[in-house]
Amino acid sequence: MGLGSISLDDAVTRAKEGMPGGVTVEKVTLPIGEGRIARADYQNRIGDEQTEVLYVLLDGGDEYIVRFAATNGKEVIEPIVDPVMQTLRIRPKV
Repeated sequence: MGLGSISLDDAVTRAKEGMPGGVTVEKVTLPIGEGRIARADYQNRIGDEQTEVLYVLLDGGDEYIVRFAATNGKEVIEPIVDPVMQTLRIRPKV
């Protein structure tokens, strides 16, 4: 269920715009709440292998997108993505 005027599904659809083909989306539950993960592996126009992982979260009507990206080495980001997101906290607005 979305917060405010946007749902998580709508937020991830907007966030993945511009990610070239083959984007997979899955639900995720993190300590700070429910979110979506969008993943894409593709070759860019000069032949480099690109990897993008987006986490989309909603909190109190605010939308958060955390992007991890790697060029020619997704093994660099794969081990850190989950630990970073499991420890992410959003401070309440003052």
